[in-house]
Amino acid sequence: MSVNHVIIDKMRQLNIEGAYGKMVLLISLVIGVIIGYKNIVRERFRPIISKLFNSIFILMLATLGFKIFASNEVANNIGNIGILAVFFTVCTCIGSVLITLFLINWIYPVNRQREQENDVHVNYSFDLKEAIKPILAIVIGAVFGLLKPNLAIKHDQLIYWLMLCLILGIGIDIGQSREELSLVKTVGWLGLIVPLGALTGSLIGSFMFGLITGMSPIVSMAIGAGSGFYSVTAPLVAQVAGNQYGALALITNFLRETLTIIFLPIIALRFRHPALVTLGGATTMDTTLPVIMRSLGSKAAMIGLVQGILLSLFVPIILPIILNM
Repeated sequence: MSVNHVIIDKMRQLNIEGAYGKMVLLISLVIGVIIGYKNIVRERFRPIISKLFNSIFILMLATLGFKIFASNEVANNIGNIGILAVFFTVCTCIGSVLITLFLINWIYPVNRQREQENDVHVNYSFDLKEAIKPILAIVIGAVFGLLKPNLAIKHDQLIYWLMLCLILGIGIDIGQSREELSLVKTVGWLGLIVPLGALTGSLIGSFMFGLITGMSPIVSMAIGAGSGFYSVTAPLVAQVAGNQYGALALITNFLRETLTIIFLPIIALRFRHPALVTLGGATTMDTTLPVIMRSLGSKAAMIGLVQGILLSLFVPIILPIILNM
């Protein structure tokens, strides 16, 4: 069976065939952006709404961990999947950096780049507790999946509806980020060139990885297009292409965040360039922002903030399009 047929069959199982499935995801995102931009949610209710969406996020990751690791195919091949994920992550990261270097040198040559720091500064502290929560959620779900694989849970439907709610919350966060988006003017064209290079490089790197390993180009490009946004990428890929690819998408995109935190400070000791911001993908608006700030400076942090917002906006739109090619 071809990948396209697999996609159609999986979409039918969820009753969200073809364009309808993309439309539902897009509508959820747009509604969230409007709610956030119009400040419909009153200030005093925002902490409650934030906790609600955080809880949905954790529940979805736990359900996803259960779904993926309840599969014997995944459980028996987790070592191979992990190795593939490491090489996959390296390919997407290298692709992002190289393409961004090319775009910057072509569109925004060195003699036009300003080295001085901007007056606007980004302050963000790394919260270890919040960073560990997603890992624990996935691990707990995985343990239940391994120990109770036959537990009666309609995880496909549950993951999809939780993901719709999560995308709504992402839209609200983006809509409320008007001040951060205004930083595009401050960082100039780099605020658009770097995210474009990050996404294009991820697609090219993942496509090359697919050619080398024999993986379907549609699936490999979808995983790469996730740009570290594992909470959206893994459920979509798992529902469309199967649990094994869902596990690969989860680990690959999670590793992109982890490896950025570990290796960016080391790389920045010898090589400091805005293209390195692309390593973090969509995570540069939150978890990897502090390490960008410390390693590359406030200008790079502002570029990273804009990149994270833009990729978080476009990844939920692009993934369904790729998976329905």
